[in-house]
Amino acid sequence: MFQIRFQGSAKSRLIFQHMRTSLVLHLVKIVPHLFSMSILSKLFDIQTMAGRKNMARVMCLLKNILGSKRNRDLELDPGVGSELAFQQG
Repeated sequence: MFQIRFQGSAKSRLIFQHMRTSLVLHLVKIVPHLFSMSILSKLFDIQTMAGRKNMARVMCLLKNILGSKRNRDLELDPGVGSELAFQQG
């Protein structure tokens, strides 16, 4: 397994600037635990409309993947879900 360490926006942007957005989307699908919202915000040029659009697409994908993973974890442990419902209600 590979791991990319991000040590600043300049280095991460230098690595990913030549990658197609579809490749970044694919990497997020395969290894979502290696990405965070702060890392994704540094990968794209937010000064351009295309950069903002691509950043939003990738961030939404990561949010949906992490959200569905959390929901699956709650389904596997029904005690956790009922505790959360009790605290909220």
